[in-house]
Order: sequence, then C-alpha cells, then structure tokens
Amino acid sequence: MEQNRKGVIIIIRGTQTIVLCLLLYLAALDVDSSWSAAEHILALVLPCSLLMCWIPYLVKCSAFSFKNIDWLILGWGLMEFVLFYTGQGNPVATACLRQVEMLCLYVLLRMLFSLRHISSDYISVGILLLALYEIGLGVIQLISGTSRHALYPVTGSFLNPGPYSAILAVAFGLCYAYCKKNKQNCWLVWLWKFILLSSLVMIAFTFSRAAMLAVACVVLMVNWQRLKKYWRWLPVPIALAVVLYLMKSGSADGRLLIWNISIRAIKEHFLVGGGLGCFPQAYADASVGYWTRNNWGYSVAGVCDNAFNEYLTLGVEQGILGISLLLTVICVAVRRLFVVARPLCCGLVSLLVFAMFSYPFQLLPYRLLLVAMIAYSVSESADRIAPARMSFYGVVVASVLVSAYSEGQIRSRVNAVEDYHGIEGIGSVNLLSDYYVLLPMLNDCPDFLFDFAKGLTSAKRYNDSNAMLQQGTMVSADPMFYVCMGNNYSEMSLFKQAEECYTHALKMVPNRLYPLYKLMKLYETCSNRDACHRMARRVAAFREKVSSPAVREMKTEAKQICEQYEKR
Repeated sequence: MEQNRKGVIIIIRGTQTIVLCLLLYLAALDVDSSWSAAEHILALVLPCSLLMCWIPYLVKCSAFSFKNIDWLILGWGLMEFVLFYTGQGNPVATACLRQVEMLCLYVLLRMLFSLRHISSDYISVGILLLALYEIGLGVIQLISGTSRHALYPVTGSFLNPGPYSAILAVAFGLCYAYCKKNKQNCWLVWLWKFILLSSLVMIAFTFSRAAMLAVACVVLMVNWQRLKKYWRWLPVPIALAVVLYLMKSGSADGRLLIWNISIRAIKEHFLVGGGLGCFPQAYADASVGYWTRNNWGYSVAGVCDNAFNEYLTLGVEQGILGISLLLTVICVAVRRLFVVARPLCCGLVSLLVFAMFSYPFQLLPYRLLLVAMIAYSVSESADRIAPARMSFYGVVVASVLVSAYSEGQIRSRVNAVEDYHGIEGIGSVNLLSDYYVLLPMLNDCPDFLFDFAKGLTSAKRYNDSNAMLQQGTMVSADPMFYVCMGNNYSEMSLFKQAEECYTHALKMVPNRLYPLYKLMKLYETCSNRDACHRMARRVAAFREKVSSPAVREMKTEAKQICEQYEKR
C-alpha cells in the first residue's frame, strides 16, 4: 500500500511539474491575433492531464473539497452554456471555445494544487522567468530594430507594446513585494532588484500609461499603512494622473469615448449581456445611437473591437451578472493571496489594474496567468465544502469530455487559419471553393469574411458577397463591411439599399471620409444633383485626421462637382 502511495506521489509531482512548465512555455510563445499553435497545444493537453490528475482521487490517495468559489465559477460556466444553446444574444464560437478552455484549465489547476501543496514561490519564479525572457527579447529588439510592429521599437513576443508592458507591470509587482519582504543583502534580492529596475526601464520605452498606473497602485498598496497618514499629499497622485493624461490627451480622449459608448451598450443587454464575443457588434450598434445624439469625441472616433477595459468588455458580453461574478471571484482571490502569498497578490493586482485600461485577457498568456493565480488562491482558501464524491467525479468527467470536444474544434480552426493564410489576399475567383470549405470554421473571423466577400464581388455574386459581409458585421465594428455592402447594392442598381448602407457606415464612425464620398458618388450616379452637391460640399470641407493621396483625390473631385453645380 505504501509502495502504491509513493508511486502516486511521483505521478502527482511529475504531472504538476510538466503542466506548470508547459504553461510557462505556452505563455512565452509569440502571440498571434487569431488561433495559434499554443492554444491548440493547450487544448490537446487538457483532457490528458485531467485524466492523469484523476488517478490519485480514484485510488483514494487524495481527497478533494469544493470551495464556495468553485461552485461560483462552475455556475458561471453553466450559465454561459445555457445562454449559448438557448440563443441568447449573439455568442461567437471562438470566444466560447476560449472560455471553455480556460474553465477546463481552472478545473485542472485546482486538482493539481489540491493534490500536493505547491509553494507560491514556484509560480512567482515561473512568472519572473517569463518576464526575464520578455525583457531580454525587448532589449534585443531595441538594439536590432526587429520588433513585431513597424511603428514601435519594442513589442516583445506581442504584436504591439501595450500588451507587452503588462508582463513588465506584473513582474514589477512581484519583485517589489519580494524586496519589501526580504531586506537581506543576498544574490536573490539583487536579482529581484535587477528585474524590478529592468521592468521600469522597459515600461518607459513602451510609454504605457496603463503599466505606469499599475506600478503606482502596487506601490500604494504595499505601503498603504505607511502612506495613509500622509493624506495631505493626495493632490500629488492626482497631478501625476493629469500629467499622464496630457502626455497623450488624444489617446486618452479616445479611451473615454470608447468607455462611454461601451456603457451605453451594456444598458442594451443589462442582465446577461449580448453573448460571448459580441462586443464589436454591440459597440457598433451603440455608437450609431451615440452619434445621433452627441458630438463630443468626434475627432477621436474610430473602429473599436474591444473596450480597452476588460470589465466593460465583460459587461457588454455578459451583463451586470457577469461583472458581479467576476468581481466576486477577483475579490476573493486578491484577499486570499494577500494573506498567503503577498508577491502573487501584488502581481495579480498589477494585472487587474492594467486590465482597466487595456485588453490583456484577450491574449492567451494573460489568461493563463489569471486562471493560475485564481486557482492557487482558491486552493489555499480556508473555507471547505465537502461534497458527495459523485459531484466531484461528475465535474471531472464533464471537464474531460468538454475539453476533448473543444480540442477537436480548436484543431479544426487552427488548421483552417493555416489554410487561409495560404490563399489570403490572392483574390482569385478560382479559389472561392476553398473559401467555402473553410467557412464553417472561420465564420467568425472578420479578415476571412471580408476577403471572401471581395472574391464574391469580383465574381459578380453580389448577394452572396453581402451575406458574408452581413456575417462580418456580427464580429467586427469596421464600417467598411457596410461600405462594401453598399457597393454591391449599387452594382445591382438597388440604390436605396446602398444609401442605407453608406449612411449606416457614416453613423458608425462619422469622421471617416470614405462613406461620405461614396454617398456623393451614389447621388451622382442617380442624377440627384442637389443631394450630390450637398455631399460634395461636406467632402470638400471635411477635416481629415491624417492627410493622404486618396483623401486629397476625393476632396479634389468633390470641389470639381461643387464648381460644376455652381456654374449651372
């Protein structure tokens, strides 16, 4: 019996080590905007790991106790499952699969952390190794000029410096807490100080105000007991916030505008939201209503597929109920980590503050970090609810089956994305059959749908093209989907429908010149001289955000129409 127990312990330790190292490896891979190999690897590993973790419980070498928060998270997942299959709102398959993947990962990590105690230092070291890798990668990019974005000198493994700075803020929080906790003059403390200072330097290069605010919040939290008696210094952080705003006021005004419209979108589906992944469509619909009643923010209006605030994004997609559940989980996790693992708590707070001004949880590495830290906090919680053994077995079996099904779906989508990249942008009519083959797996990919629609337009299949474009409006807030629909209607001489599409595109982002120009050309085609002249005057007087040859050409054409109209 003792020999069997030792064998099970070896399995437990091996599984814990392999899974945590795998998560660290996946978090370090280059981040893509669509389905990636990292997500496929994770989906492939989840059912196997869940079965491996189940062995100690089956042979009764370990016992599992549900916590209150476990039932809350599982109920959250069940709610989304019911809403998805009842057709509530407009759920997007990609977002749903990623949510399911994270839920199964949570079950796996809860089982792993409950099997055998793992020190929080191991998780912290893993995060710091990831941060060191990103810092080193950023330094190489600064020296060689080989970042992943042409406009920014440093992006790490990410596509732009915004998300890159999040891991730097998390690393700062961890190291700052460790340095405050340990005053010894040893090599480990010097390593923490090195990572802390390196993180600050790289944050300065990214010029991420979200990361700066996250760092400031961690410092305030750690030193709160000391600083609260200096409340008279409150104007100082307020002044710093004003300075950060003035540094990039245009960007800040854009965020404020996005948040304003996002709040309007939340009101449309207040209780349970519009469905996972529905934010682009919900935001586009809310922006049309906003611009019919308001003018503030006109100059900074733009296309937006996320709220630059994860809590508002969640509110749009899952309503006030989803926000309440998330905040409850976060409060429990932060409170528990503050007691049992202060450095992890600081890292989590950094990430949560950063999420108020950006979109880290849209990316796999940060989803992994969030789920891992929440799972660890729950595993270390004191409250215990001892369920019937069958309840636990039911959760595990359901997780294995769901994760296995998700793996098949994710594998199909990863393969479809790879196939699409092989034909992307070619635009040949002969490839339309290939697009139809890929459509079931990529029917929520905006780039694919737009590219497919252009190919159908080239083949003069305007109705089919509009069907793809209409599908695209459900997953993207880009007004070009409506502009292209208007072009198709115009080619079919359905001018009324074309006018409606162009007008809708203009209402979505009113500072875009192209929809206005298309309306002018439409009225010119219909021989509606008065309306054409009215649009031409608006085009000629339009104040563009960025001048370009195309803009100058459209304005020149509008001025010519105005001159011709006045001569008559």
